[in-house]
Amino acid sequence: MRRFLIETLGCPKNEYDSSILAYLLKREGAELVDDVSNATDVVVNTCAFINEAKMESLEIIFELLELKKERKNLRVYIYGCLAQRYFDNLLEQIPEIDGIIGLCDLHRVSKWLVNSDNKIVLRCEQPVVVQRNFCGRFLEAGPFVYVKIGDGCDRNCAFCSIPLFKGRHVSRDRDDIVEEIAKLIESGKKEIILVDQDITQFRDNEGNGLIELLQSIDKIEGNFWVRTMYLHPDHVNIEMIREMAKLKKWIHYLDIPIQHGSNDILRRMGRIKSREELLSFFKTVRNEIPDVILRSSFIIGFPGETEKDFEETLEIIEKVGFERFGFFTYSDEEGTFAYEYKNKIDLNTMKRRLKIANDFASNFLGEVQLKNIGKKFEVLVEGFDKESNRFFGRSYMDAPDVDTYVYISNDTKYKVHTGSWITVQITGLEGLDLEGSIILYGKNDSKVSNNTGN
Repeated sequence: MRRFLIETLGCPKNEYDSSILAYLLKREGAELVDDVSNATDVVVNTCAFINEAKMESLEIIFELLELKKERKNLRVYIYGCLAQRYFDNLLEQIPEIDGIIGLCDLHRVSKWLVNSDNKIVLRCEQPVVVQRNFCGRFLEAGPFVYVKIGDGCDRNCAFCSIPLFKGRHVSRDRDDIVEEIAKLIESGKKEIILVDQDITQFRDNEGNGLIELLQSIDKIEGNFWVRTMYLHPDHVNIEMIREMAKLKKWIHYLDIPIQHGSNDILRRMGRIKSREELLSFFKTVRNEIPDVILRSSFIIGFPGETEKDFEETLEIIEKVGFERFGFFTYSDEEGTFAYEYKNKIDLNTMKRRLKIANDFASNFLGEVQLKNIGKKFEVLVEGFDKESNRFFGRSYMDAPDVDTYVYISNDTKYKVHTGSWITVQITGLEGLDLEGSIILYGKNDSKVSNNTGN
């Protein structure tokens, strides 16, 4: 029997695709393993968004090929974004690989992987970025799960390579998504995280947009959160936010990557909204949803970025008061508009600015977190940290992996476990993470997303 390990790199959308591929491999008769020592076949689901991600993908691939020298029967496949973007290069430069598989239909991919003993070369001129007619997924343990509602992108941001290899945006059907989420809730999942390259682009064949999708999800029975990630700032508006705020299960967390704080850089990036328009928009959002958590991401070192431009990025974070944010340095990607720009920023300058930005973030986010001491929050328990003998989880303020956690004192009078809902009073900080004590076990049904006050 073929025993498959899937190594998933990159974003949650890749995690979603890997979960479907795993399900289909198992349905084809293969066994799934979680350690390369037990695998006969390894599929590397790659990322090709920025240079750092490409290097990580290649590093894993070459490590596996070194292992293949010792284990002659081990088969290694490159799947996903890197294969789609650099298909011919990989085919020519890594002849020892057992398969190069672009963004193809996963039903087709799974059949080839399980049933072929020959080298697999699957090129897809038209990338398949969403799987039609949900078939099933192999679910990892834990209370939260990502659900991909679409992929690809119709935008033309100057720095972004995604449209080059994923193509135009494609949405899944609303009913298909709702059916999947209902099954996930029945299986015990407590937090549904909707992901897409830009979820504001969602529109299915029946004309249903993001709001109609969220309204349908809101009608699903059960106690669960819905978190939305990746809203493009040029295409989210206050009317959309007002409709979202009416929903019971959508939590008050908005991830809106504005990428920069300088009007000149925003224009060169191909963004529509100006600094002033963004400031006005976020001010209105806070007026509409006082307890909203705003998350964003920012590029450091975009071509032509001056010291003043860089400072304006830090200033806009302060003015908006983003509770969560992250920085990454500009990656010069061939085929993008920015690749042709002059006035590229040298690596040392980017590193210096990134260090300043990260130091700023530590101080700023520390002040944000200090304001939460004494407050009470509903927390979804994710696990138990044996080293500190404490449970940990997240409130509505934090998405998995990219944000912070709440560490909870182990009070034996409460039968806490992974997936428990608890209300926690915040008592202090550990780094940027919160610490707290349980004051209520179970779901606070009055309002899923809000903190419960002082």
